[in-house]
Amino acid sequence: MSIRSRKNRVYCVVLFVIALATPLQAQGRLSIAADVGLTDGTGRGGEYDNRTLQGLRFSASARLGGERAGIFVEVARESLGSLFGDKLICRMGTNGLCVPSYPQVHGWSTSVGVLIRPRHFLEGRLGVGPARYVTRDQANPRMSAIIGLADIAVYPLSHVGLALAVQEIAFARYRGNDLSVRPFTVALRLR
Repeated sequence: MSIRSRKNRVYCVVLFVIALATPLQAQGRLSIAADVGLTDGTGRGGEYDNRTLQGLRFSASARLGGERAGIFVEVARESLGSLFGDKLICRMGTNGLCVPSYPQVHGWSTSVGVLIRPRHFLEGRLGVGPARYVTRDQANPRMSAIIGLADIAVYPLSHVGLALAVQEIAFARYRGNDLSVRPFTVALRLR
């Protein structure tokens, strides 16, 4: 899937969220939440080795809406690299050289979306937004991306919950390749 078709999907979802925002603003309840989590995902695209990426994710979100439904805006700091270090094995590529490791990225992402709360102890979110990452690569030190976010949280205590999230991060061209990562995050959420 090309970056252009991904951008078109993102624009459609953003328009959908904006259409939902107008009736939800009349309900007008504002709240905030913060997450701290561990991520694990696999990089896709191009010819790279060491594709398993782990890291930390910190986020803060503002929510506006009623008791059962609303919209949210989130800002997150993410680190997707290798918590256990790179393998020192040289896997040969098609060009006869060692295949490089999948790029490790660190940066900021934002998302806006819909928040559904069917019960006071359960909530789900769907969102999309832009992101900006930094790599250790000198040729492409900065990468922009589009992310999609889906998560569900359960609150055993009224203000403390456990969240499980999945993201789809589609990077802009990196060394001529379309790369993406789908990290899963387990997080502690405070609201």
